[in-house]
Amino acid sequence: MNAKEKKRYNEIVLEIERLQNELKHLNPYAHINYLSNKEFGNDWSENYIVSKVPSLRRYNGTGFNMISNIGTIDVVSTRILSGTVTFNQLHPDECDWFLFVFYNIIEGTEKIYFVPSELLKDKSLFKITKQHGSGCYCMTTSPYNMSSLKYFIVHSWEELNGKIAPW
Repeated sequence: MNAKEKKRYNEIVLEIERLQNELKHLNPYAHINYLSNKEFGNDWSENYIVSKVPSLRRYNGTGFNMISNIGTIDVVSTRILSGTVTFNQLHPDECDWFLFVFYNIIEGTEKIYFVPSELLKDKSLFKITKQHGSGCYCMTTSPYNMSSLKYFIVHSWEELNGKIAPW
């Protein structure tokens, strides 16, 4: 690059950074669409949840990834664009609770559901299917499952923190 091109390049980089900061200010979830699934779920979402709910601790156990004084919790999160989402590798026999978090990357909002794990296998509430191996299931965001999830909605991170016993 010549000097003029380098100058313009640096101007563009600064403008992109400014716009990304503005976008993040307007919508705190706008950037998560650009993360890989592992970066989103294991890194960003779990850390974000712990920052909002101090009563939780990260813990990489079999079938769960958080602990609290009320037991083990499997965090299941997704970035909502549209359509049906399938949650794979749910192990209701290996955790006490499921924390479902749906991040709406367009509106900058989230929906939080906190479900006792034994109720996930209740056929009158949820339709889940065996995946591979014993005790491994998947669940879609079908209208049936979503109508059941509404009974377990948590309206804020503060409310969720209150449901989980502090350390």
